[in-house]
Amino acid sequence: MRTAQFKKTEREKVDRMLRKELKTTLSVPEPAANEYIYGHRKHGCLEVPLAAEESDLNLIDTAFKLLTSRDDSLRELAIAHFVQTVRLRLGRDSSDDDLGAFISGEIEDDFARTSNKLSNSWTVARSATRRLNVE
Repeated sequence: MRTAQFKKTEREKVDRMLRKELKTTLSVPEPAANEYIYGHRKHGCLEVPLAAEESDLNLIDTAFKLLTSRDDSLRELAIAHFVQTVRLRLGRDSSDDDLGAFISGEIEDDFARTSNKLSNSWTVARSATRRLNVE
């Protein structure tokens, strides 16, 4: 999940199949609300994580951990790669504000005029932040 080997759509398929099997195993009618499966245990639910949502959280967490690593050389390498990704996306040197806007999934101003055909840790984390509305 941390390296985006599978697309989110594939994880959503797993979630749908798992939901159906859980309802069958638990003798819960298919049209029944899904809150019982995904709700919190304190409320008497099963608290089964959604693979698609969990993968997005892992992508964001991975980017954060790379940028804040205790290993100086790893952190510097990650920051350099992140800055390079944003610079290539913008076509110019990036400021700290540009870096924050990029990783928060900003799609306006400078980011509205460009797109990126390539995928890396930063672009998938950016997509995940946009889907989960995380800044």
